Amino acid sequence: IDNEGNIYLTTAGVAVYDKQGNKIETIDVPERPANVTFGGKENQTLFITARTSLYSVRMRVKGAEQKKKYEFEELTIGTIGAVVKTPSLIGKPLPELEKMGIEFPADASERMILVCLWDMQQRPSRNYIKELAKKADDLAEEDVVVACVQVADVDDKVVDKWVKENKIPFAIGKSTAEMGKSPFEWGVKSMPWLILTDRRHIVTKEGFALSDLNEQILQAGPESKFEQDIIKTSAGDLKITFIGHGTLMFAFDGKIIHVDPVSREADYTNMPKADLVLITHEHGDHLDPKVIKMLRIEGTDLVLTEACAQKTDGGVVMHNGDVKTIQGLRIEAVPAYNIVHKRSAGNPFHPKGRGNGYIITFGDKRVYVAGDTENTPEMKQLKNIDVAFLPMNLPYTMTPEMVADAAKAFKPKILYPYHYGQTDPNKLVDLLKDSKGIEVRIRDMR
Repeated sequence: IDNEGNIYLTTAGVAVYDKQGNKIETIDVPERPANVTFGGKENQTLFITARTSLYSVRMRVKGAEQKKKYEFEELTIGTIGAVVKTPSLIGKPLPELEKMGIEFPADASERMILVCLWDMQQRPSRNYIKELAKKADDLAEEDVVVACVQVADVDDKVVDKWVKENKIPFAIGKSTAEMGKSPFEWGVKSMPWLILTDRRHIVTKEGFALSDLNEQILQAGPESKFEQDIIKTSAGDLKITFIGHGTLMFAFDGKIIHVDPVSREADYTNMPKADLVLITHEHGDHLDPKVIKMLRIEGTDLVLTEACAQKTDGGVVMHNGDVKTIQGLRIEAVPAYNIVHKRSAGNPFHPKGRGNGYIITFGDKRVYVAGDTENTPEMKQLKNIDVAFLPMNLPYTMTPEMVADAAKAFKPKILYPYHYGQTDPNKLVDLLKDSKGIEVRIRDMR
C-alpha cells in the first residue's frame, strides 16, 4: 500500500482495518478487482476497479457518523482475512526468476536486470511491453537484461501467441500466488511495474515510469560494480557505495554525497553528480580537483579544509570543531591527526588542525568518516555514533590495535575499517570479537 492508499488486489473482496488491526468493514465485490484507491472529496470514497466495472463505496473514515474516529492515514486496506503491507524490494536481492520460467543468457550474472511485471489482460500493460520492445537494442548496449513477468491467470498459449505476433524479444515468465510469488510479494502497487537492479542483482529502483528508465540505468550502472550497503534511518534508506581506499559515496533522500572522490579509485565520467562533496584533507589520495570539477553542477556544495581550499576553487571551509547544516544535513568537523606516527624528521604525517573527519547526520543515524587520523582523544570522546569509518594503514594512520582501542571507547554500532592498504582487516575482527554492540563489517576498501 502506498501513501495514497493504492494497492493491487487479487481476491474477490476488500477488508479495511484500523492501525491496530481491527477490521472496520468488509466489502464484497462480485467480480475479481484489479485495484483500489481512495479518492473523491476529502479522500473519503473507496474506488474499486474490476474487470468490467467500477465500484465506489462511501467510506466514513472521518467524522461523527463513525463510532470511533479513524483518520485516513490510520487505515490499512487488505485482502479478506489478512492485513496486507506491500513490501519494498529496494536494497534486496532480486527474487529468483528462473522459478518463473525465465532463462537468462550466460553473461547475465554481471549485467543489470530490468523486470517488467505486466497483466496480459490489461491494454496499458500490453502497450507498455510494446514500448519496451522498441528500446531493446538500446538496453542491450547499456548492458541491461530484460525479463517480463506476466501476473494474470491467462493461458500460456495465448501469451506466447501475443508475444510472437508482436515480436517481443524479451524472456517471458509467469508469477502467480499459486507459483509461490504473487504481485504483493514483488511490492507491486500498480500495473505495469518496473524493477531495476545493479550488476550484483540488488534492486536499486522500483515503480518508476518508462520515461525515467535511462536516468535510472545511469544511476544504477557505473557505481554498481562497487560493494553497497543499505542503512535504515528514520528518514529513509541511506545507501553506502564503497568506492575504495578512502573514497565513499552516500545516497540519501534524493541527494548524492561524495567523500574524498579521486580518479585513482574510480572513473567518475558517468558517476552520479554531487549535491555535496566532503574532502577530509589535501593529500592526493583524498583531494582530486579535476574530479571535483567533474562532479559539480549548479547547486553542488563543497565542504573542505583550509589547506584544500588553496588547491581548488570555491567551497565552505570547516575547521576542527565546526558544526554546519548543509543540504539539510548536519555536519560536524572532527580533528584528524597523528600522535605516534611521524616522518623521519619527526613531523607527523597529518599535523593537528590541518585535517577533518566528518560526522554526518542522516535522519536518526550519525555516520562518522574519520579521514586520516589516529585514535585521538577527540575521537575517543565521541558519542552516539551509529556507523564509523576508521582508517587502518601503516605508517600513515592506525594499527588494528589503535582502531580497536578507539572503537571500544566510543562504541560505534557498525564499524567499517577503510583506507587499510596492506593491513589485514580480519585482525580487527579478532580484536573486537568480545566487544558487544560493535559489528565489524569488512568491505573492499584497501
